[in-house]
Amino acid sequence: MPCQRHKLLKKALGFIREHQDQPFFLLYAPPLPHTKWQPANSFKGSSAQGAYGDVVQELDWQVGEILKELDSLKLAERTLVVFASDNGPQLNVDGHGSSGVFRDGKWSNFEGGIRVPCIMRWPGKIPHGSVNAEITGIIDMLPTFCKIAKTSPPKDRIIDGRNILPYMMGESPAKPVHESWVVPGKTIRMGDWKLFTKKEIPGGGNSKTKGKTDRKMAKAGSLFNLREDPGETKDVSDSNPTTVKHLTESMNKFQSSFQNQLRPSGQLPTGK
Repeated sequence: MPCQRHKLLKKALGFIREHQDQPFFLLYAPPLPHTKWQPANSFKGSSAQGAYGDVVQELDWQVGEILKELDSLKLAERTLVVFASDNGPQLNVDGHGSSGVFRDGKWSNFEGGIRVPCIMRWPGKIPHGSVNAEITGIIDMLPTFCKIAKTSPPKDRIIDGRNILPYMMGESPAKPVHESWVVPGKTIRMGDWKLFTKKEIPGGGNSKTKGKTDRKMAKAGSLFNLREDPGETKDVSDSNPTTVKHLTESMNKFQSSFQNQLRPSGQLPTGK
């Protein structure tokens, strides 16, 4: 309910004030973008996109309140702010958001489901207006924060993320931080190429998607060049067999390593 969401904001602002004189980490995860969309009364009708647009307006206001608090306490230059999402838009409901030129949305490994904006603010550190299009993910936040705090990530487990501070500082490393990106057993991205090693069903197979005309699945072995075809409209596997072979072998190598590291959820490895 709207009152609960504003309660979360009040708690967040109070936390910042309480810890303004010491290092702090705040994860602010409001439920606003999730269905069912219920904008606060003051935001109803504030957009041209119905209830979905109204909650986006409200979310924008909430983020603005947090930024204003950091500014008023003169913490802006000492605070890294990261704004990101864990998936693309949910398309199987009326009045949904848009994935733009990208194919499909939430619950799929098409670009519309996994490629999301990530906006960072750190005055005096991150170059103003800079843009980076390299592959990164939320899993990179832990090692990056550790680097900033001049400490190390835990050593008793495999850390899949990487330090992306060079990207944030506007640097151009000799090679990408992530040379490949893998959804285990399903999808591998390497450079401009993306291969589905298993068939991919739009919407994760959950239900029919409203507002999208292309409901075709991508068959196992489908290959897309995301630089030339960001919308994943043309499977070019037949004309690039060497690339398919290389990506398939890379997936198999990853899977072998991945299987050796599996452990029950919530448990750390034992032994050496």
